[in-house]
Order: sequence, then structure tokens, then C-alpha cells
Amino acid sequence: MLKTDKFQHQRDYLKFPQSLYHGDKVKLVNESLGQLAGHRLLDIGCGSVPWKWPGNEVTGLEADERIVAQLKAESPPAMVVKGMADEMPFADGYFDAVLMLDVIEHLNSPNKTMEEVRRVLKKGGLFLVFTPNFASLLWQLFEKVFYPFCCAYHDELYTEHVFNNKPQQLKTFLSGFFKVEQLTVCSYTTAVFVVCRKA
Repeated sequence: MLKTDKFQHQRDYLKFPQSLYHGDKVKLVNESLGQLAGHRLLDIGCGSVPWKWPGNEVTGLEADERIVAQLKAESPPAMVVKGMADEMPFADGYFDAVLMLDVIEHLNSPNKTMEEVRRVLKKGGLFLVFTPNFASLLWQLFEKVFYPFCCAYHDELYTEHVFNNKPQQLKTFLSGFFKVEQLTVCSYTTAVFVVCRKA
């Protein structure tokens, strides 16, 4: 069991109150991935819990070397690689699907990162994005009131959220790199889920 406060909450996504935000993420991602088998999935910024997709090869990409070491020490060890999203150590067209869940809002070089996602994704591959909805008054309340008082692992968020797109802005940005098939405002308006595909 990981001891890192910042990521420990990921193991309780479906418990209240985390489920208010993360519940729709789990549901929408699983629905979008479907019941496929034999595919390769990349979870960018996986934190302590790389996505589970039974019957498929899941690789986590994580910048925090402590998290990488701890995941590799688990039994069975997770398939996780230390690296940055804007310079990924993977071959061109290697993955059938890429996840970026609560990550895009932290990117300092979003254009370069999207180019990297396109590079490692197969033609026709799926790219799923889940991010806070910065147009939501409820999200702003969560971020400014609930998280600082109730969630110690969010102490860093005021400087970490640097790419704060509202839904239409996010769709426009992603459309410059992928075909946007679906954009859903979810989690009681506090989040945005986007389904993209590499043309």
C-alpha cells in the first residue's frame, strides 16, 4: 500500500466524497474503452493507481520516481515507466488507447505533449481526457473551499493548475490534434470528459 498522501486518495475514488468528482470518470472511461482484449493502453500521469483494463496491456507513465519505485515493488509489480508526457520513451504508434485523467490541467507544454500523444498512438487510436471544468462555479467552490480544508494532498493545486480550459476552449485545443468525437460535462458540472481519436 502506498503511503504518499498526494496519491493515496486515488485508491478511494468510488467512496464518498471523492465519488462526487471521480465516479463519473470511472464510469465514462470504462464505457469508452469497452470490453476489448489484447490492446495496449497508456495511462499518462497514472499516480498510485494505473488504470485497470482486464485482458489488455496497461502501461503507466509517472514523473514521480518514488511512486514508480513503489508501484514496481507491489505484488504483482505494476507496468510503470518514469517519464514526462512531453517526451515519452515509447515507439511511434505503439498504443491503441491513451488516458490523460486529471493531468492536462497541469501541463506546462500542452502543444508538445499533444504531439507526443499523437506520436505514440496508433492511427484510429482512442485518446480520453478527464479534467476539471474551470467554467463551473461548483468546481471553483470545491477548489477554493472544500479541497484546502479537507484534502491535505491538494495543498499544491493553486500553482499546479496551469492549463485551465473551459469546455469549448478545451474542445478547440484538442481539435487541433485529434478528431473530437464527444465532450461531456459531468460530475455535477465539475468536470469535462472528452473522447478523441487519431485520424
